[in-house]
Amino acid sequence: PPKPRNPARAEACPAAWSGAGAAGAGAGPLARTAKVCAYEGCPCPMQSNKWRTVTAVTAAGQQDWRPLVGKTLCDSCYSTFRKHGTLVRSVRTAEGGWARAAGSAPLSLLAQGGGAA
Repeated sequence: PPKPRNPARAEACPAAWSGAGAAGAGAGPLARTAKVCAYEGCPCPMQSNKWRTVTAVTAAGQQDWRPLVGKTLCDSCYSTFRKHGTLVRSVRTAEGGWARAAGSAPLSLLAQGGGAA
């Protein structure tokens, strides 16, 4: 078996250093749970380096997160909401500026399941 680089981590997660479960999905303790962004308008709902689950105490960006409590968002959708208070991404206009889709109801596009936890 490979030698652990960090002995403390090897004690916390021995399967990670034994090679067990390294074969992929469904292969023991290292198998990761598939996550999906709860926003149905997300351009890449299954790809993110970081997943964020909104809780009752989430207050990032001083936005009203209450409609999103319990939902799992990809880092990109989370950041968009944190910065702009909407999940709808802006698009480049023909004039070279930026605009968001008019009349969109972004929170109604949340997946009913709330995303995987």
